This record gives sequence, structure tokens and C-alpha cells, in this order.
Amino acid sequence: MKIRRATPATRPHRTAFTDATKEKVVGKRVLVSDCATGGTGTEADPWTGWNNAGKCTWAARTHYHAPAGWYAYSSALALGFHHLHFTGDGEGVTVLKFTGAGPAVTVASNTEELIGVRLENFDVVGNAAATNGLFIKRNMHGIWRNVRFRLAFQGPVIETNTLVVLGVFDNVKVSGNEEFFTTAPSAHVKLVDCYATTWINPILEGNGGTGMDATTGLWLSTNSANNVFVGGTSEGVGRGLLIDATAYNNIFTGMDLEANQIENALVSGKFNAFYDLVSATAGNSGVFRFGAGAEGNRVIGGRYAWLTMNAGSITQIAAAIINYQGTAGQPGYTDNGDTTFDDDVIVENGVNVYGSIPNSRRGDFRVLRSDATNRAQFVASNAHASGTSGFALRNAAFAETAKWTYSNATQGTFFGTSGATNLDLGANGTPYMSIVGSSGKLVFGPSGTQTTRIKHGTCTLVAGVCTVSDASVTASSRILLTSQLDGGTPGWLRVSARSAGVSFSVTSSSAADTSTVAYSIVEP
Repeated sequence: MKIRRATPATRPHRTAFTDATKEKVVGKRVLVSDCATGGTGTEADPWTGWNNAGKCTWAARTHYHAPAGWYAYSSALALGFHHLHFTGDGEGVTVLKFTGAGPAVTVASNTEELIGVRLENFDVVGNAAATNGLFIKRNMHGIWRNVRFRLAFQGPVIETNTLVVLGVFDNVKVSGNEEFFTTAPSAHVKLVDCYATTWINPILEGNGGTGMDATTGLWLSTNSANNVFVGGTSEGVGRGLLIDATAYNNIFTGMDLEANQIENALVSGKFNAFYDLVSATAGNSGVFRFGAGAEGNRVIGGRYAWLTMNAGSITQIAAAIINYQGTAGQPGYTDNGDTTFDDDVIVENGVNVYGSIPNSRRGDFRVLRSDATNRAQFVASNAHASGTSGFALRNAAFAETAKWTYSNATQGTFFGTSGATNLDLGANGTPYMSIVGSSGKLVFGPSGTQTTRIKHGTCTLVAGVCTVSDASVTASSRILLTSQLDGGTPGWLRVSARSAGVSFSVTSSSAADTSTVAYSIVEP
């Protein structure tokens, strides 16, 4: 019997992806330079007449490309259409020169959420009358990549307002390092109603322009939540990072904050997370601050020149290093809030530490490499009933002038006296045991009843008498005697004579006593 093979189904040939096909799928591609009605595209003579005119009338699902050159325009570049793509040839290569007032580029709608707008590979140059470099309102799934904002904007240079969701900001720059700002903006970036956007290597730098010391680098304001920032920097301005009380659940990883004149950061929002940040001291203040009401924030890893918890803040810290630069005159760590340490938190370089050192639920708070110039001072007063494991101080190498205190009403006190070399253990500010560094004496008991320098030994009676040579004996020494090993005819024992700084004598009531006598010397 013959077996018939099934005739294979005919496969359709794949249609070549021609420009015509592409135009049907993603819209047409327009060269913006072809729309210009004036200029030659140079910095001295930029192209004009191209913005939203002729073939370059902005429309949905269209890719507009601006080849290398300068493009001048005086009214906002309004990219208010779904899936509109506007690309250039790169930073410093394709330059949009805005000569008017108001925002330079807008992606905004008052009626619906714009979807899929893209702006890539440009410089945007402002002027003293320009407000924003990029203003975004009601936008979803936008992409802003390799865009640099230069020269002058009143600010915020980049601003979101009303429902900006799931956008990507990749290598966006507002940099006074790359070009001096002639007008300092109020902020480099301000996010309002901005949700779940991703920022990759944002470069926000001041270092130029009158008034830059009052500028905010990165400002997360009303209802900005679940945004992610990876790498980048915010530096050389007044405040590097500002998170308002209604901004929450944002994540920062590996960002650099430095050379900011007011402070590196002020966090007032809740449930934000900071992973492996570097907060350096260059400038007047390197403080990274958690304000009142900043609850549930986490600091995981990273290096902080000065970390401050204001009263009313609740923070979790794990595996962070504080005062890594050892800057003289800065506290390094100040805590008047409620903070939990979940792993080793290290204070380096003998930093001064003020405020309340809270209980560590797990892990340790450690001080390393103290010295006489930068003393370690732990001054604590608040009781935190939620703690379970107390406070641990390990691997500290204090100089003679070091002084440090940890106080807690339920778990005692661990502190050293100011200007001395004592190690004191006690409760409620009262020392009950001390090691006096200058003499090596061990002191027991509170002031007035304390005992110092306990010494002990033995001597053997000969005809009921023995003499113990000990230069530490004083006229007020309390010498305790007992028989260690009876011998001969034991009797009762007494100190029969003493010579301060030389010796004391033990005498038995029995002249036939040859016992070995144990003694202890205690100074009152």
C-alpha cells in the first residue's frame, strides 16, 4: 500500500520591510532641515521657519529627524501627539536654540494622556526669558534620551505636572560643568504627580551662574511616587535632593551628592529607599537630612559625610558608613529621631556624634579610628522601648581624650568621663564600675561608697607573725584577713601594724600559729 504524504502548506513569502511599509506602520519620517525657510544651520546662522510649519507640522505617529546643525525658534516646541518621535544626531551636534519666552519644549495635553512621545539626541539652549527646558503634562510611556539643557532657564529646567507615568529619562543633563549657566534655574528637575518613571544616570550640576547656591538639583514634590533613579549626580547647587512630605516610595541607587551649599538632601517623604549613595562634604554642608514626618525611609549601604535624623523621623539604616571623609568640625551623625540599625553601621575617623543613639534591634553601631583631634562623643538621652538588643560598640581605638556615652533608661549607661581616660559602666548617669586609665585602678560603687584598687595575696605566719611588703598600702587601706591553710595552733588574726607606702604586719592571737593567711586590700 502506498503511503501518501500530505502536501505541505504553502508558506507566504515575507514582505520586504520597505520605507513605504514602515510609513504605514510607524508613520512617515520627515527631515526637519528640509522645512527650514531661513538660515544655513550654523551657530551664527541657525535654520529658522521649521517649527510646526509645512511638512514639519507636528502630527501623531510621525518620526521627525533633525540632522546636525543649529535650529532656532521662538515659540514652544509642542510635541502634543501620540507616538511622535523627534530625534537629532547627538548632544552638541543637533542644537535647538530657543529664543522666546516660556517653555522651550512641551509635551502636554489638557484632555487626555499622550502616549509614546520621544525626544532624543539634542542640545536645548535657553535664554533668560525661558522658563522650562522641558515641560511634561499628562504623558505616558515617554522616552527622553541623551538630551542636554544649556545656558539659561528660569526653572525648573525639567518639570512634570499632572499624571506623568512610566516614562524613561536616560542620560538627561542639566550641567553647569559642561557650560556655565548665565541664569540660575529655581530647580534642575521638579517632579509633580510623576509616577513610576525611570531615570538612568541623570547629570544635574550647578557650578555656575549667579544664584546657583539657592537652586535645588532634584526635587520630588506633590504625589511623586515609585520613581527609580539609577546612578547620576546632583551637585554644586543649593540642595542636591529635596523630597517633599507627599512624595513616597521612590528608590535611589548609586547617586552622587556633593558640593551642595545648603545640604546634600532633605527627605520629608515616606518609604523612600537609598541604596549605596555617596553623600560627600565638599561645600558648606554635606548633611543628608531626614526631616520630621519622614517615616519608613531606608538607608542601605553607601557613604555619608554627615547623616542627620530630625525629631519625628523614623528611619532604618543598614551597612552604611558615616563620616567616611573625617571632616573636622562636622558631627558626622546626629540622631534625634527613631532609627533602627539592621546591620553594622560604621562611624569612621573619630567623628563627634550628637543626639539620641537609639536601640539597635539587630546589628551594631560601631566607631572606628578615633583620635585625639576628632574625638568620638556619644551623647544619648532618649529611651526607645522597642529595642531588644541594646547598643554595641566594637573595634573602637579611642585616644586618651576620647569620651563617649550611651544612655537608656531600661538598659543602663556606658560612658567615659569628659577630659579623663576612665571607662565607666553604670546606670542613669551614675558610674558603678570604672577603670581609671591613669592608674589602672578598678573602681566599684557610686560616688561616696566606691571602692578602688583591689589587691590580694598570702603570707605565712612564723611564731604567729608575718609582714607583707606592699608600696600601695595606705593609712586608710581596708585589709581583710582569713586563714587560707591552717598550721600550728591557729588563732584570730589582725593587722597589728602598717607603714604607708611600705608594708603591713599580720599578728595571730596564738604565738604557735603557722597558718598561711590570705589578705585583700581595698581602697575606700
